[in-house]
Amino acid sequence: MKVHTLIAAAVLSLAPLTTAAAQTTPPRGVNPAVGPKPGDVVQMPVPPAGEEQKAETALTTTIAAFESGKPNYDDMEGAIVDAVKAKSDVVAGTLNGLGALKSLEYRGYTPAGVWKYRGQFANGQADLMIGFGPAGKIQTLWFNPVAA
Repeated sequence: MKVHTLIAAAVLSLAPLTTAAAQTTPPRGVNPAVGPKPGDVVQMPVPPAGEEQKAETALTTTIAAFESGKPNYDDMEGAIVDAVKAKSDVVAGTLNGLGALKSLEYRGYTPAGVWKYRGQFANGQADLMIGFGPAGKIQTLWFNPVAA
């Protein structure tokens, strides 16, 4: 069974998720039962100008830090540091199993200010999300390998 991990400042109970739960459970704060009604005009959130490169750089830096066994705690807000410390061995092991990061594909920007990506690794793929707090540090970090 693959181990999937959710790390987010808003989610402090960090139990490993099963493949089925990871694919059907949206990130905290997202309610799939509440959505637009037929005919509603949906306004998509617009990311801050010039911030995509910051998100991409922070994500690749964080992945590299996990792979090296030295998570970049100084780039994270306090609440997320505790969550990351609790799961760093699991995340590092899973990332190492996926191999080197080859590319990131932008997948969107959420109303909560979180950047979504699909990472292509040497041995697989993972869905990734990253968000920043008011001080510009990582406040949300989400990682979920994609089943082959």
